[in-house]
Amino acid sequence: MVGSLVVLGILVLVLLVSGGRRTGSEGAVLRVACAAAVRPPVEAAAEAYARRYGVEVELRFGGTATLLAGLALDPSSADLLIAADDLYLEDGCRLGLLEPHRAVASLTPVLAFGRGNPYGLRHLTDLLETDRLRIGLPDPESTASGRVTRARLQALGLWEPIRARAALLTPTVVEVANALVVGSLDAAIVWDATVRQYPTLEGLEIEPLSTGTRTVGVAVVRETAAAEAAHRFARTLADADVGGVFFTAAGYEVSAAGDPP
Repeated sequence: MVGSLVVLGILVLVLLVSGGRRTGSEGAVLRVACAAAVRPPVEAAAEAYARRYGVEVELRFGGTATLLAGLALDPSSADLLIAADDLYLEDGCRLGLLEPHRAVASLTPVLAFGRGNPYGLRHLTDLLETDRLRIGLPDPESTASGRVTRARLQALGLWEPIRARAALLTPTVVEVANALVVGSLDAAIVWDATVRQYPTLEGLEIEPLSTGTRTVGVAVVRETAAAEAAHRFARTLADADVGGVFFTAAGYEVSAAGDPP
């Protein structure tokens, strides 16, 4: 909570110092709340966008649910929201916080482990076969990956037993993957694209996770004072031939080309 207040205070100070420079023209600052799961391609796209249009892009990363909750508390805290699951964007739209969203890419949860699959994992029930396995999960209360994982496992009665065995529950999917990389965990459930960003990890697509594919989306905040720049950046991300290039390079499955920026 203290960290969130500090961030909010910094944003307010920036606005005051810039004299309300929030028109979406050159020299404006575009504030983007972004799911940590899509950080690499969004950072690259934001850098290219800033160079082309002269608009500074401030990126704030976190779990999708956490970002939407923060936006509900303070709708003026961001100009766009990029979610790892567009269901959150639909929720935000129903609440009057967001405009209709654009699809950007897709993500599917997988069972992840070290390269070579040292424990021979083939099924989710393998996670319950031994107490030796250190399991990591993204928190369903703060992340899109955690929410879809919980939903898929609950359908088979596996969520509670696997959750009880979890050695780590994190506020972002990236933190789970990092723990797996450094050896603090033996197995975890993360997004497929997350696994592709770590050469020492492998991911196994298995039921019921493989039917939990979600759509990454971007939506403009209704109360933004930088509407022109916000809509242009949203179109940039959603265009498979522009923003989609960065997502493809980072291992994401992208949506069809959208309107030109």
